[in-house]
Amino acid sequence: MPGANPNLINPGDIVWLDSRILTPTRGAGQHTWPHKAICLFHHYQGTIPDLIVSKTIFHFVCISSITNANPFDASKQVFLNHLDPNLGLDHPSAVCVDFAPTVQVTIEGKAYVLDGVQRLTNPVVNRVPLSPTL
Repeated sequence: MPGANPNLINPGDIVWLDSRILTPTRGAGQHTWPHKAICLFHHYQGTIPDLIVSKTIFHFVCISSITNANPFDASKQVFLNHLDPNLGLDHPSAVCVDFAPTVQVTIEGKAYVLDGVQRLTNPVVNRVPLSPTL
């Protein structure tokens, strides 16, 4: 999977993160699966730049399903309305504030990329509304 163009990823966008860039936060396993995630912001050397360059860091929060085995935990999660068509979710879900990976912009050939990140555009970019809760 080629890395995403970081210039096309905006705060609030829902993206797909490859499992190889994720560290599990629950259970005893050393493995996790790919996850949808929400881009929160990006920065370079402590400031939010107008221009994205190599080593710019993007911050995400992963989305997990709410199930009987993994019920909603208000101390670590923010509920997402899966009925909102803008989110592109098909089951009860929550953002896990303790499952918050970062991805650094790298150079691949002559392009800047977010390796392990896939921009979701089927048929449009899914996005959460800007909100003080995220």
